[in-house]
Amino acid sequence: MKKHLNHIDKSTYGISSLTREAYAVDFSFEKTFKQKYIIGAEAGYMYFDDTHFYETASGKYKKGDAYTWYGEAYIIYNQKIGFGIPGIGFRCEYVDVDGEYSRYGICLSYYYAGKTNRIGIGFDYVNADDALEAYIKDKDWEDSTLTWYVGIYAQF
Repeated sequence: MKKHLNHIDKSTYGISSLTREAYAVDFSFEKTFKQKYIIGAEAGYMYFDDTHFYETASGKYKKGDAYTWYGEAYIIYNQKIGFGIPGIGFRCEYVDVDGEYSRYGICLSYYYAGKTNRIGIGFDYVNADDALEAYIKDKDWEDSTLTWYVGIYAQF
């Protein structure tokens, strides 16, 4: 719980601050099969109460909330091919903050020097819906994007 937006204009918003409360739950699982395959999955949910104000059609302001859930799964072939081990992961997210967007991703990974250092090549697709999509289109921005990336991840 955190008080924020202190000393805002009470005549405009009806109150002088917000008290944000946040709740989260997360689950993860990883299992090795036949010493060759490592599979894993993770799921989570986060809820944030009173994070911001939004203007209604009547010109008044209300407190807004935000929430998100996500899920991911991966499989790693736990045998060396070349100098490392390959893996693949999938992720999806859903976020709602006065409009919603979804994100889907896939990443091909090659782990070297242990299971924490890797090179990854991936793609992310993000799509906005509802009020967020209308806001984005009003700004003449794209409401969906496809992005690719190359990353080097190292743990020291």
